[in-house]
Amino acid sequence: MNRRTTSFRNLAALAGLGLAVTLTACAGPESDPATVHEEALVLDTHVDISSRFAGEVNPCTMTERQVDVPKMEAGGMDVAFFIVYVGQGERTPEGYADAKATAQARFDAIHRMAEELCPDRIEIAYSADDVERILAEGKLVAAIGMENGYVIGRDLSLLERYHELGGRYMTLSHNGHNDICDSANPRDDEPEAEHGGLSDFGEEVVAEMNRLGIMVDISHVSSQSALDAIRVSQAPVIASHSATK
Repeated sequence: MNRRTTSFRNLAALAGLGLAVTLTACAGPESDPATVHEEALVLDTHVDISSRFAGEVNPCTMTERQVDVPKMEAGGMDVAFFIVYVGQGERTPEGYADAKATAQARFDAIHRMAEELCPDRIEIAYSADDVERILAEGKLVAAIGMENGYVIGRDLSLLERYHELGGRYMTLSHNGHNDICDSANPRDDEPEAEHGGLSDFGEEVVAEMNRLGIMVDISHVSSQSALDAIRVSQAPVIASHSATK
């Protein structure tokens, strides 16, 4: 892969991988878009996967999904963050157990793609060094993000487990409040705010994510939750698939 990206350091916004793109020259108005694309590190920070991913649907072949390995290769995409998503469920022991099982199944699917289905074409990165090495070997990079802090329930130790599996960012909530923070989109049976932003447990979660190197993602969270996360976090936060309002 012909890339002139020589530095992958000092940008926390790439979910704990520490990636930064240094181009040989800044692109000016006269720059050819194809050349800029070819010289840049091209990545997608949020690729949702279905429950059939790396099972019934082989992402190493051309599929109906917007992103798969052949499309990444054809489009010149270097890195994709594949998402371990768990929808908000009941905050009960049974609900937390289901969320944990769903998360593990999604992690397993991403690993199956990279380690069994086409390991010669894509590999999971756990660090900036991995990204540089994988790209230098001419392969695509798979990174992993987690969507909805419900994946940990109230068990902080799961963050370390998910970090070991490659999780490098976590969206604090999704649609519906959880134990970590208020969502920007409460469910119909929920009040507009439950915690008034980040909960006390949420502050512990952010601190542990900082310790491990898991990026704090504020997409889907309420405005106050986002402000609280920015205040509490010792590292920059990201909005992986949203923007300011």
